[in-house]
Amino acid sequence: MAVAASTGLILSSYVGDDIGSATLDYTTATTPAIVNNAVNTVTMTVLPNAPIDAATGIQVPTIRVGTDGGISVIENDGTVTSTASLTYKESASSSPDYDLWYRHAFGRALLAGTSIYAYMSSSWYLKLTDTDGTAIDNWVVGDVSEGAPVYQKLTKIDFDPTGNKNHMTCGMTANYNSGWMPALVKGAFLSDTDDTDVTGGTEPDRSVKNNALTVNGTITKTAVATGAELVEYSGFSASNYLEQAYNADLDFGTGDFSVMGWFKTTNTTGAIFMRETTFNAGTGYGLYLTAGQIAILAGSVAATTDGVNYSDGVRRHFALVRRSGVAYLYINGVQTYSVARAGTTTDGTATVRIGLRHDDNFPMANASLALIRVSATAPTAEQIAKIYNDERVLFQEGAACTLYGTSDVVTALAHDPGTDLLHVGTSAGRSVFQGLRRVSNTTTAVGTAISASDGLVVEE
Repeated sequence: MAVAASTGLILSSYVGDDIGSATLDYTTATTPAIVNNAVNTVTMTVLPNAPIDAATGIQVPTIRVGTDGGISVIENDGTVTSTASLTYKESASSSPDYDLWYRHAFGRALLAGTSIYAYMSSSWYLKLTDTDGTAIDNWVVGDVSEGAPVYQKLTKIDFDPTGNKNHMTCGMTANYNSGWMPALVKGAFLSDTDDTDVTGGTEPDRSVKNNALTVNGTITKTAVATGAELVEYSGFSASNYLEQAYNADLDFGTGDFSVMGWFKTTNTTGAIFMRETTFNAGTGYGLYLTAGQIAILAGSVAATTDGVNYSDGVRRHFALVRRSGVAYLYINGVQTYSVARAGTTTDGTATVRIGLRHDDNFPMANASLALIRVSATAPTAEQIAKIYNDERVLFQEGAACTLYGTSDVVTALAHDPGTDLLHVGTSAGRSVFQGLRRVSNTTTAVGTAISASDGLVVEE
């Protein structure tokens, strides 16, 4: 057992008959020494091939401490390595390869492999390090490298360990599931679970940018499948569509970007997502159907893509990605088309339309849309495949995707490494997630803690 103190670190080995005392085992004056005496948080991990302690017969853990003066890593061979460039308070969690350190006024976060689960309120500071204490990335309140809001909701973060900040995030509350949002997300739309049709008003943006869509006319919202929570949007016509006024966040210049979501249609024409001033003027971007085929714009005039007729009423995931001057189309996680498109997408008067082109033609009639997202990054092919595979289960009969109950306030988090299930406690009960889908729940309020291992769950 490791005890963090304001004057150093205390270690006790009950297996080895060391019942412990107030004696400090590591301070700035011990040999080896830690970087600072004010130890705020500590975490332990047994690394692969860790040596066996002769006295206890068990493997020796690697111990990391966060202090006012930095991180010290007590290696399993007894040596200590430190960095004085980072300070840590409050809490930490670890996986075999990474540590997540966080400082907060209120909230919870945990690390499981390459996933981070977090609920945060205010004054949040997150730092991810590898096991030797080297910082991988720095995240601050409300912004995961502009990947998604990470406060006032449960957020799942699929982090990029390369340090390229190409993370993906998913926000989940009692009312919506945003789906995977690529890094530098600029909009996340059509992600609600409320099936009430909307006439006028707005539809929310679930990204950190919070730029809502304006509802023109009436938009129909229905469950994507019998008993499913996620809804799809339909009823598009020349007078019924969604729009967003000029938004500088959507000016991507000649850089990378992506637009993705889900659609199904029995019409051979229809606008999925378009951002421009005048249809096909050359600086717009987006996707629409013509003769049943998908046409894309990416800082250029339209290009009809893979020659496939998509007007068969089958739901599909789409992703338009521009990466290093080349536009790609992905359908159901697989690349189907590419074409050189390096023109600028910056247009100071451009607006977004969903369900109708800017020439007021090609309404997305006899069709439905869901989980539309726009970002200033180009997700990798592997990420796009993951997005498709993780989200497609949300469109099945009976699929739940939100926190059970009406409260978004998370009281406890636990990840079961044996089952790979996430357990989330609220005042309404415990929601159990497999990926992005909630697979079960309880109805008894959860207090302050959950522990889960190999299917055994204990609540407090």
